[in-house]
Amino acid sequence: MSADYLGDPDFDEIEQAVDRLLMLKASEREAALAGLRLTDPARAAKVARWLQDIEASDGFLEPKSRQPGQRIGAWALVRLLGRGGMGEVWLAERADGVYLKYAAIKFLRLDRADTARRLIQERAVLARLEHPNIARLLDAGEDAEAGAYLITDWIDGRNLDQWLRAARPDLTQCLAVFRPIAEAVSHAHRQLIIHRDIKPANVMVDAEQRAFLLDFGIARILEGEAHAIETRDLAATPHYAAPEQLQGRAVDTRADVYGLGALLYRLLTDQDPLPLKGLALAELVRTVCEQTPLPPSQRAPDRGIPRDLDTICLKALEKAPEQRYQSVDALLADLTAYERGEPVLARQGGWGYRLGKFFWRHRVASSAAALLLLAIVAGAGTTWWQARLAAKESERANAVKTFLMDLFASIDPEQSKGGQVLAEDLVQAGELRLHQASDLDPELRYELLSMLARMRLDLRQFDARLRNQIEACALAAQNFGTSSDEAVVCTIELADSQRQIGQHEAANQTLDPVLQTLEQARAPDLLRLALAYEVRFMIERDLDHPDAAETAIRRSIELSRQAEPTIGTQTAHSLEQYAVFLNAAGRFAEAEPLLLEILAFDQAHPDARSRSEQINSRWNLLTYYWSRERYQDVLTATANLRRETEADLGRNHSACFR
Repeated sequence: MSADYLGDPDFDEIEQAVDRLLMLKASEREAALAGLRLTDPARAAKVARWLQDIEASDGFLEPKSRQPGQRIGAWALVRLLGRGGMGEVWLAERADGVYLKYAAIKFLRLDRADTARRLIQERAVLARLEHPNIARLLDAGEDAEAGAYLITDWIDGRNLDQWLRAARPDLTQCLAVFRPIAEAVSHAHRQLIIHRDIKPANVMVDAEQRAFLLDFGIARILEGEAHAIETRDLAATPHYAAPEQLQGRAVDTRADVYGLGALLYRLLTDQDPLPLKGLALAELVRTVCEQTPLPPSQRAPDRGIPRDLDTICLKALEKAPEQRYQSVDALLADLTAYERGEPVLARQGGWGYRLGKFFWRHRVASSAAALLLLAIVAGAGTTWWQARLAAKESERANAVKTFLMDLFASIDPEQSKGGQVLAEDLVQAGELRLHQASDLDPELRYELLSMLARMRLDLRQFDARLRNQIEACALAAQNFGTSSDEAVVCTIELADSQRQIGQHEAANQTLDPVLQTLEQARAPDLLRLALAYEVRFMIERDLDHPDAAETAIRRSIELSRQAEPTIGTQTAHSLEQYAVFLNAAGRFAEAEPLLLEILAFDQAHPDARSRSEQINSRWNLLTYYWSRERYQDVLTATANLRRETEADLGRNHSACFR
């Protein structure tokens, strides 16, 4: 394909018109072209010139025997799947009786006589691509009548654009499609193969929502020690081609990083990164090389795209290759960090870059650490942990206060460039400072580690939470004793951490001794026992053991009611867990009174629980109304909840977005 075509302002429309004409017989094609001349003479002239160039190429002879049943090696043609400027694609089935299988055969319309021979020579290299999300190259060759061909796995599905229109996916579904494609490209790079034409048309999604990457037909092989290759053609689609491709400069694996960034942009926004339609070639190249795409969240403001996804996408779309992710694996690492609620490395260096994660949780403000954070942010007076420590040891409380004051003082306001210092920043800085302070009293270190671990829960940083708790539990056992309240609470929370990362067997092994010790105590701590049974409930619930889960949560409620004759915070929390469980099981009549009891408790004791906990309970009541199709109650509750959330927590709090 000549670069002149790519610079045409009507490139997309002309390409589609050519593809439609190529699907027709020669006589029908001429009649259709004549009709186009009557309605749009200028475009008809361009289409005619493109057709003339294609027909003049070495491989364009009309096939004389491509028809259903025709044998191509061990395969028999079944039906034509499509025809375009690059050739025809047929569905074929294995015809030698060895096994039953379908494949796609692409007959190539080639511009150079040596291209077929080169593809045949490279088929052994391309066949190295063994990945579950790559349509494998099964064979390549040249048939005397049918011409040069590639045989690949046949994917029965839609291309990415068709899937976007039909499925209308949410962000989670889009990322579930993007990740395997990126992993497939990473696999190809490890085989020293770059794709160079990553675009929606080369991604297929089947009926089971599995994504596959197609068409390594224009891939180049990185040989020997060379890490870049020279290319002067513009075969890649302009909307998805890296600047260096359009400029004819050296191309390496980072060109595929750019293509993946453009693909991610399309998935997030359903739009291309840059408006290139109607641009002449010089302007098109200049735009791609100089104009920065809008962040996806601004391009599609109604989709609720987090800023971390903006960062990942725009990092992959950097103009200079050295400014992009240096590998697909680095891109995937940041994507994983985003999904886990961890810092995205592409944004490191600023305190205010993270957005919308602090109160994204399974159990909103469930720990005392959340109360601590809210109190600090709100400028409240004495916090929960200070009061608790002051009762035991005022000197240690002052040490904690000093530590936190030094922590806040260590944050350079200029680093955030005017951004807000968020909870994630404090946790990360706090852990770093804690490990640097080697002279801290062991008991103080335990308190701070426990605080960090509880904050990690609220931030959904489960791996980091587990790391903090393992260290905290060791310190608690060493300094307070294995049967101390500190060690018991820490061990229960450690079991919950193990559950959060899927280590359910380890969680049970951690929890069982604590439960046994508490049950056998002469004067058991009922609230601690209730908390332990609540964790047992969540383990059994995750393992899909509904009967065992219900037994555990009912026991937790029974114990907490004994300890708190009038409903208290532990009782409220256990009731809420049970109500959500019942609602999910369709036992609506049993769930409603529990939710109303929690609401009544919050109204009678507005300061007993944090506002985030109260808002989460209201949200669960709203979800209950939705399950019962009480839509007027949903509307009323939503309006009230948003108004109160905005007033109490601010318009930019993630609970408002929720």
